Amino acid sequence: MENLAVTLDAVREAGGKVVMGPVTIPTVGDLAFVEDTEGNVVGVMQYAGKP
Repeated sequence: MENLAVTLDAVREAGGKVVMGPVTIPTVGDLAFVEDTEGNVVGVMQYAGKP
């Protein structure tokens, strides 16, 4: 993920929802889980040190 916030906004705009997060995993990055309009849940990650 280049920018987790932009990705989460895009999910919401497309009719999906954020079901968890974002949460920070120290030294790893930020993690969130999203659900699409069909109920599929996936994780999205922005690794530490990446803009």
